[in-house]
Amino acid sequence: MIALTFKEKIIQSWIYKPLTEEFSYAKLGEGAFINGLKVKNIKEFNVSNSIGSISSKYWDETYRKKIMDIKKSFNNTNSYRCIGFEYVDIAKGIRNFTIMSKLSPWDHLPGILLVKESAGFVKHFDESSYNFTIESKNLVVTNSINLLNEILNLIRE
Repeated sequence: MIALTFKEKIIQSWIYKPLTEEFSYAKLGEGAFINGLKVKNIKEFNVSNSIGSISSKYWDETYRKKIMDIKKSFNNTNSYRCIGFEYVDIAKGIRNFTIMSKLSPWDHLPGILLVKESAGFVKHFDESSYNFTIESKNLVVTNSINLLNEILNLIRE
């Protein structure tokens, strides 16, 4: 996983999945591509029919119990233990979301641009946009605006 940034913007990103030989890249304002084919998600999902991952580590006491309760609401939650691969699957529509607590930029910049350029959504629990220049936690990434709003509402309840 590699990302090119300038100031507060992610300009380009690349993710290679050696097991499936998939090469993904995204360019700000130009789209997301997997093996040279442009990907764009336009389907809507809701919590009950979505598949994704929820990190199980690093939650502070404010969110630990709430996140584990929310986990039961989804159709399926599982993890590859490789967020880069999960970002590719969100861009492809195989997965619909990920909810994370720890946000080291080197783990997330390539995938965040890939998801955004494939018509996905990235928001903090307080609905602010992700900014890798500021230390932050608690992020929701989805390929459906409806699903994003439902997840944020569950977290606020």
